[in-house]
Amino acid sequence: MAYTPIPTYVTNQQITAAHGNTYWKDNFAALFPHITIGDIAYASTSNVLSRLGIGSEGQSLIVASGIPAWGGTIKDIDIVDVSPDQTFSGAAWADITGATLTLALPCTCTVFIFAVVTGYPVTTSAGYGFSIRGMINGVADTTFNPFNGSANPQRNEALPYIWYAINVPSGNRIAKIQCASATVNRYVTNARLIALAFAE
Repeated sequence: MAYTPIPTYVTNQQITAAHGNTYWKDNFAALFPHITIGDIAYASTSNVLSRLGIGSEGQSLIVASGIPAWGGTIKDIDIVDVSPDQTFSGAAWADITGATLTLALPCTCTVFIFAVVTGYPVTTSAGYGFSIRGMINGVADTTFNPFNGSANPQRNEALPYIWYAINVPSGNRIAKIQCASATVNRYVTNARLIALAFAE
């Protein structure tokens, strides 16, 4: 229902029921579209207030196509700890054994990967890094630093890693972390993988 601007009144002007209904009754209804606790009124077009019903627990208020909307609901979260004691040799990327999660997504989501990998380059020479990357729904992180770990030889260290992918489609989607060795073998002792999906 649109708001109708109230005209300027003059002395002795007669007020009819139709006038009162248009400028008072209908305007009050247009200014208060709320019907339940938590409703929000917003301007959907010029002179029109629309109702945004209360969202679900944990949702955040976002802007979608230029209007307020509810979004950001956590749709899935999972965590896995592994102790693969695994050696990586060769430049090809390989899965860290057990560091894989399956997320059940009911809608398109943004998926975050948080990981900590403990390991070291298998060499007594300094100057070698440790490479890890994430993969979500078969798509690998291409923006990581290729040497994103310690340069200290044979000293076991925890290497943090964070990455995310947008527009991950609904369905069962795989999140994992991988390692590659390049010119020097790498050894992974432990890893923790956390995957967190937010509705888009």
